[in-house]
Amino acid sequence: MADYKFLLETRLSQDQQLTLQMIERLSLAAAGPRRGARLNLYLTGGSMRDLVAGQPVRSLEITTEGDPVPLAAALRQAGAERLDTPEAPRGVRFLYRGVRVRMAAARTAAGPATIMEALRHRGLTLNSIGLSLNAGSRGLPLDPTNGIGDIEARLVRMNDAYVFYENPIVLLRAVRLQVRLEFTLEERTAARMATAQEGNYLERATPAARGSELTAIAYQPGIATLLRALEAGRWLEPAFGKGVQCSKMQLHALARLPEVVEAWQQLGLTIDSGLPALALMLGQLAPADQNRLTRWLPDQHLREWKKLFAAARSFEALWLKNAGSASGDWLRRGQEIIEKVAPEAVVFASLGPQNAKAGKRLGEFQTAGQQARARIPLSLLRGLGLAPGSLRAEEVVRPLYRRLLGGEGLSDAEIAAVLRAAATEPSRPPAAGAPGRAARAPRAAVKAPAKSRRPASTSTSSRASVAARKRKK
Repeated sequence: MADYKFLLETRLSQDQQLTLQMIERLSLAAAGPRRGARLNLYLTGGSMRDLVAGQPVRSLEITTEGDPVPLAAALRQAGAERLDTPEAPRGVRFLYRGVRVRMAAARTAAGPATIMEALRHRGLTLNSIGLSLNAGSRGLPLDPTNGIGDIEARLVRMNDAYVFYENPIVLLRAVRLQVRLEFTLEERTAARMATAQEGNYLERATPAARGSELTAIAYQPGIATLLRALEAGRWLEPAFGKGVQCSKMQLHALARLPEVVEAWQQLGLTIDSGLPALALMLGQLAPADQNRLTRWLPDQHLREWKKLFAAARSFEALWLKNAGSASGDWLRRGQEIIEKVAPEAVVFASLGPQNAKAGKRLGEFQTAGQQARARIPLSLLRGLGLAPGSLRAEEVVRPLYRRLLGGEGLSDAEIAAVLRAAATEPSRPPAAGAPGRAARAPRAAVKAPAKSRRPASTSTSSRASVAARKRKK
């Protein structure tokens, strides 16, 4: 039997682990001496499925025995942003330390339920696995439908024969997971899906359910492959409308999206890949289809996808102005611009720049950024207890990264000394409304960037070097 405590500690990122710890702490604090009011927490759904299947865990799905909505105020105070309660009074969605989290109360069609009842009533067995996050039972797996066995057998299996009739959107979910995980549809499940297609079951799916599945598709690795599979299987139009066709989507850019996102993440950006994905999926549809699908989206921030076009063009104009200046310090100033705009705008501009020179200079910046980042010793970061790519590691690395981009000739010993000194400074907890990176300005929604200005504060060593150069002059 797998050691699930060990999986939590090794398969989740440092920021995901800290997010879970924050939620567990707030849950205990909210209960106080009234033990009956305490929320029981369980890692469930896609998070648990991907943990068992050896896939990257891209978000945290937590099911509670009890109502999680009263935690909203405490979550906001702890630094959660984009706090939304689309399923009120049953659920809360938020972002913390760059980690997407969905908390929802355990329910069945009959109403509030225990965790085991709720897991049994999920559509697919591989999504019906839970893991206790509660003191005394932390790491205990819950698997009432043998979902772990189906994952090991690489099967997508329905929980019962009526699931596609009672919850038709599970049809799309089954195809999505089959494509992403490269699993096989279990024989009876495939037969029931064929019956559901002949009976047009998807017509009965609610807008809310369709919007949730559209969101899941937007965060799917290999979106272009999935969309082609949905269209080839005659699922796409019945789910989202006759005007929703792959020919009207930017599939080439969608295929490139993961590598572009990864490249900018390696340079320290925290990116919500769902926004550019939706812009590429919906941006060329008819306005009526755009508006209808946007209304279905459960998360308010994703409904802002249309603003990404203007934000990317505005960023591109700023980038061109900086890159075309006579000063040789354009790399450092380019980093300052990047830190002041929505990172999704940077990604979108990289996918399809309107100006060839802007695209070329973005590529040159990425190359220079990778060279600068390569000088930062990851082994030293780990030795300091900082997981590379985590919020705290980026907080320590970012000032040094700016200096390297600015052309400061620091030796390896000086770089190590700077990192050790920065790591001893107290960490700044994420403020309410701030994104998952301490070094970037807050963003509530994607918007066009303001005019770039050099930050008033610079590192002490940078100010000292500037003063020394002035004295020499």
